[in-house]
Amino acid sequence: MRPGETIYVRGGVYHEQLTFKRSGTPDAAITLAGFPGESVTLDGAGLNRKSCLSLESFDDITVRNLNIRDFYGDGVRGFGIVGWGATDRITLRDINLSLVGTPIKFAADGVSKVSSGIVIENITARDYTGGGIDLGPGLVEDVVIRRVQLYGVTSGNDTASDAVAVEHGSRVLVEDALIRGHMGDGVDLKADNATVRRADVRDFGRNGLKLWGANVTVDGCWVSGSRAGLGALILPGAGPFVVRNSVILGGGGESGTASSYTVELGRYGAAATEPIARATLYGNTFHADKNQGVLIYVAPNVRLDAASDYNTYYSPRAEALLGANNSAGKNMYPVSAADINSGAWARFIGAERHSRFNPNIAASPPATSTPNGAPGTRPATSPAVRPRRIGSP
Repeated sequence: MRPGETIYVRGGVYHEQLTFKRSGTPDAAITLAGFPGESVTLDGAGLNRKSCLSLESFDDITVRNLNIRDFYGDGVRGFGIVGWGATDRITLRDINLSLVGTPIKFAADGVSKVSSGIVIENITARDYTGGGIDLGPGLVEDVVIRRVQLYGVTSGNDTASDAVAVEHGSRVLVEDALIRGHMGDGVDLKADNATVRRADVRDFGRNGLKLWGANVTVDGCWVSGSRAGLGALILPGAGPFVVRNSVILGGGGESGTASSYTVELGRYGAAATEPIARATLYGNTFHADKNQGVLIYVAPNVRLDAASDYNTYYSPRAEALLGANNSAGKNMYPVSAADINSGAWARFIGAERHSRFNPNIAASPPATSTPNGAPGTRPATSPAVRPRRIGSP
């Protein structure tokens, strides 16, 4: 295949492993596609192959409309689609994967190698043994992962088996993702300028969303169900952090440990003298399902922005929900349900005027959904006034 060419594969089951041999160009990609309206399956049964489709280190490649299943080599499940080294401007779209180790892997190996311009859309993966979409350890930039459904294993505890993982990156978007299971985290992004929008993440082994970088946004997400009792939302980077229109449930580890918080804002153990990190919490439901130490850990160097408001809080331990420094650097800890509902917390922090502690969401936190099943913007029974949209759409 040469730049600008497309190979259409007619419907059927093909017992083959495929390897690309050259790059396309930025204005003339090489495309491999199932014929429109026909089902094309690459089946590895009996081939003893560790991958189905290898992009090698080539650029400007599009793959779409394929089914990939059952690739097993030398006693282990392999990759569905794999790119080694610097693979730029790759599009994977309308692909179903099953019975592999890792459905999609971009290595970007080495400090100097960068994979950029990666688009992964309309992907469904089931019955695989490890992580779902794994990018790294090398640097990746300008990544879009959109409209994916990832069904990982629902037992075990393995930090290397995340549903979506970026080991080193910048400008990463995860949007409209349905994630179930996995032994590690739901979404683990070591990336600056990262956004997770409308992700429904449940039944994960460790943390739900873990966004390590600077300038991160969580918008319209549902996160619940750590099997290890760890935090549902962890933001240990330099900020700013924006968390809005989301339902964050869980936590409940042993009191007094980092794992006891449903949410962590800022690096655990950071000093008040470290550079200030800004955080905006708007229109969220934060819910602890166990009598943990504190619902939300706010690092001493983190400041809640004046735009923070319309949040609903619940924890069985109503006398210790969160604590933070105000703009003058003074600390209020612990913040109780009474502090929130009386307005004392709002006056201290200079924000959160409409936020409330609500024990009525304890038994069954309300679901949020839109007609297409994606997480919505507010629980229907929230006592908070319906929030205005803030920031960019």
